[in-house]
Amino acid sequence: MNSFFKQPGSLLIFLALCVLGFLAYGQTIAYPFVHDDVVFIQQNPRLAFFDWKNIFQGTVISVDSSPGINAYYRPLLELLYRVEYVFFGLNPSGYHFLNILFHIANSFLVYWLVNVLAQGRKGFALAAAVLFLLHPVQSEAVACISGISNLLFAFLVLAGLYFYLRNSVTSHVLSLLAFALALLAKEQAVVLPILIVLLEIIYPLSVTRPILPRAVRIGGYFVVLIIYFLVRKILLPEGTMPAIAFNYELFLRVLSIPRTVLMYLGTIFLPYDLHYYRSVDILRPNGASIIAFLIVLGAVVWTILKVPQPYRRLLLWGAGWFGITLLPVLNIVPLINEYSLILTAEHFLYLPLLGVLLFVLGLGDLFLGRMPERRRAILAKGGVCVLAVILGAAAIRQSTCWAGEIPLFERTVRFEKALGRAHILLARAYYKNGEYAKAIGTYRRALAIMDGYLAKVGSQPAASVYLGFVKEIHFDLAHCFEGLGDFQEAVNWYLRALVIDHNDAVVHNNLGIIYLKLGDQEKAAAHFREIGK
Repeated sequence: MNSFFKQPGSLLIFLALCVLGFLAYGQTIAYPFVHDDVVFIQQNPRLAFFDWKNIFQGTVISVDSSPGINAYYRPLLELLYRVEYVFFGLNPSGYHFLNILFHIANSFLVYWLVNVLAQGRKGFALAAAVLFLLHPVQSEAVACISGISNLLFAFLVLAGLYFYLRNSVTSHVLSLLAFALALLAKEQAVVLPILIVLLEIIYPLSVTRPILPRAVRIGGYFVVLIIYFLVRKILLPEGTMPAIAFNYELFLRVLSIPRTVLMYLGTIFLPYDLHYYRSVDILRPNGASIIAFLIVLGAVVWTILKVPQPYRRLLLWGAGWFGITLLPVLNIVPLINEYSLILTAEHFLYLPLLGVLLFVLGLGDLFLGRMPERRRAILAKGGVCVLAVILGAAAIRQSTCWAGEIPLFERTVRFEKALGRAHILLARAYYKNGEYAKAIGTYRRALAIMDGYLAKVGSQPAASVYLGFVKEIHFDLAHCFEGLGDFQEAVNWYLRALVIDHNDAVVHNNLGIIYLKLGDQEKAAAHFREIGK
């Protein structure tokens, strides 16, 4: 990557991206560990040890998720966490700082890649890099410490493309290595071979300048992919690959893809409702969404066919990039928040955003190209500057949500009113902050949602999951009433938890302690005796 800086002005562009990146996200350096960060870093005792077997034969499980759904194999991410721990310990500032640096580096890689594909038009490439850097939809990946998984895999995918276009045997080997590492950082990296196939189709000679046969150039990536799946299968007993059940639920998830894609596009063009735990309900009717999606798709195809070269290549590459990089997170392999709500997280857009930017900037450049050069330059620079200011301000505002768990989950439940877990997480944040009355009200809303799920699923296996959430809410409500000094009401909620699981030793212990405070030694002793059974 040092060769970047041999290009005239490249160092200046990198420094400019650094300034903009820290202006937009620098405030996050003062933010604490939040949500996933607490489990993966702050309360993770494994980070202090470089246990290579644990790193390469273990899995990363999403917090509060079913292992059967969200079991991830990301040894490079596990290794990075340990390296960060060596340098930063439990100081979140260092982790946030590194996230920002990764995002800036990715923006610079975007600049280089677009500069090549746009045939040396540095102004166009810089516009793409700046908007990629400042768009507020990136906040979830940058401001959340554990979002580094998105930054790391994207860096390696972009680096893989950079080395591929360097077009030498050594660079090709480095590209394959970057791809292998990207796969070990996050599963979404599987898209790189498809992106390279698309690149070879759209730009067969103008940017690739092949020195190796096409079969050799492309085939190596699929060999790496096969080896990755084989190693994963050998090292991990379960293979950590969720099975795709060909059932009615899969049919509903597929039907929800048009609405999901439209939602993502709406989030990019009008990022006013950005929030954590974004979801799509697969039980909602999809007819209107399918029609709207087909209209949008038809408009995109028509536009690509109508524009002249080289704009056609650029627009096709942008549309293809968006579709390919989004494909792994369209819930073919299920990513379920709860019940019928599937995960459509904003950090999934970290790489796909670039495709939309290229498509829109390409159209804008085509439109401005019909104007006199002086007016064109003024409008282009002015338009990008205005967009950069608007998006940068929005990124600063959105990043403030990550200043703590209360602002994070207050915004989540504002938009995800039907998501029970979001209410549980907000209630827990209120409890930790000593706001017991707010916690109780929020827990009650979560309980109503979970009870509703139980009524819907009946005796299905999923019932045990939601029953577990209900028990957890009962237990936490008891804690809240303890905090208020209302011990009798706390007893009532602990007893409700015992109805669900009579053998819970922690509940019996807590009840024993409360009965002692209430002066009822007989009941206290009865619950303490239950602990040893």
